[in-house]
Amino acid sequence: MDLNGIWQFHYAKNPKSAPSDFASASFDESGWSTIEFPGNWETQGYGHAIYLDERYPFTTTWPNAPRPQPNLISLII
Repeated sequence: MDLNGIWQFHYAKNPKSAPSDFASASFDESGWSTIEFPGNWETQGYGHAIYLDERYPFTTTWPNAPRPQPNLISLII
């Protein structure tokens, strides 16, 4: 299966603002944006890139997840 191409894309600032039913077969993603895959959503206008020489914008103490949680994306191929 070739995954290269255009994907439906939804960018949410955190999990609470993400659509909860996007995995449903009847979900309407017509209002979503698209991105090229393979690709990086930060270079396609979403969020900001995090580089290895920069600190993450959240604490990385294991195993506790940061609050509020960082960005969440949803994809539909």
